Amino acid sequence: MPLQRTAAEAGRQQLKAKADNEDATNQRVLVTLPPATAESFSSKKNLNLIIKDIVSRNDRDAMKKILSKRGISYDANASAAELADKVGNELRNARTPDQIKTLADQFKLLNLWKE
Repeated sequence: MPLQRTAAEAGRQQLKAKADNEDATNQRVLVTLPPATAESFSSKKNLNLIIKDIVSRNDRDAMKKILSKRGISYDANASAAELADKVGNELRNARTPDQIKTLADQFKLLNLWKE
C-alpha cells in the first residue's frame, strides 16, 4: 500500500509541475507580446477554459446560446457532442484580435464570461 501512495503522490506532483511549467511559459510569452496581442492571448485562453467547462458539464443550453448569438444554425435534436463541435469551431476560427474580442464580448453579453 505505501508504494501505491508514493506513486499517487508522484503523479500529483508531476501534474502540478507540468501546470506550473505551462503557466511560467505563458507568462514569458505574454511579456514579449504587444499589448493588443497579449490581451487577445489572455481572452482566447479564458474562452477556451469557459468552453471546456461548458462542454464537460454537457450544458446544452449554454452551447445553444453561444451558437444562436453567433448566428450559427444547429439541429434542434443535436447531441451535446455535436453542439460542442460547433462551439469549438467558433473558438478555433477566432484568430484575429478583433474576432477574439467579438467572441469574448458575446460571452460577456450571455453572462458566460469568467475573469
